[in-house]
Amino acid sequence: MAVAAEAERRRDLARQIIDTRRVFHSDRDMWKAMASDALRQLSPQLYYPVALWNQLPWYERRFLLTVAAGRNCHSAVLVGRSAARVNGMWVVALTGEKVELASTSRWIAPSVRRNPEYEARHFRLAEKDTYAGEGYRATRLTRTAIDIARLHGFAEGLIAFDWLLRAGAERRSVGRAIASMGRVKGNALARRCLRHATALSESPFESLARALLIEAGFDPQPQHSVGAYRADLAIDGWLLIEIDGDAKYEEETAETIKRENDRKKRIENQGYKILRYRPAELLANPTDFVSDVEAALHHQRQLGA
Repeated sequence: MAVAAEAERRRDLARQIIDTRRVFHSDRDMWKAMASDALRQLSPQLYYPVALWNQLPWYERRFLLTVAAGRNCHSAVLVGRSAARVNGMWVVALTGEKVELASTSRWIAPSVRRNPEYEARHFRLAEKDTYAGEGYRATRLTRTAIDIARLHGFAEGLIAFDWLLRAGAERRSVGRAIASMGRVKGNALARRCLRHATALSESPFESLARALLIEAGFDPQPQHSVGAYRADLAIDGWLLIEIDGDAKYEEETAETIKRENDRKKRIENQGYKILRYRPAELLANPTDFVSDVEAALHHQRQLGA
């Protein structure tokens, strides 16, 4: 889905949120709906039609929960993963995900601090770092990517920085933004993410795979061409790694599988090795993924010895 279409989709979803603070006492149908199972509560005072909610994929549900939290917490700003959700930035949460909120002052409302679904962040935010969304405030794109790296580590940070460069951010400008924050916790990690980031990554899971390999000491090259074929990642010019989107396998016909196997055979006959993974495999077994790559490289070295 194109960027503009994705943004319009998020706006359409957010427009369906029902704010009970704006429901008239005379609107009996709405009050009956809230008392029944027809509406799902997203946050205090904010609801969503259950019939629509049940049709949404998990990431759109996460988006709605984040928007609702932002609209309910007027004194706080959506930051980190939550700001990424409302901005359309790639997010792959490798640990439990809560709504992340911070304040432009040192005070954070007790309703935010005590909510088990919220994570109150205590760091300084300048007004220039935030913007007003549709009923909420959130950090701008560059600050969001920096904070994800600072708060959630190299892999999630690299995913965010890859998205940022892919969206058109200028590397030098991002570097200046990191430097302007001074010596705050995690800035060195943000600089490392920027150093390894690329605008060539085509999905968050390609970025995740690359991050896992970099952390293991490899130097994976994104979008490596072999004739008309282009691999997501390559190591040493011959080991090709493909991260297949789950949508590709929604209709696994015999013809689809045959085409994939034929292509794989043609490429391997030229001396290349191809490893293929689904996103779920990277998330469930990141150590196995790295071990597979190490084993393939070791086997090749043994053959060349």
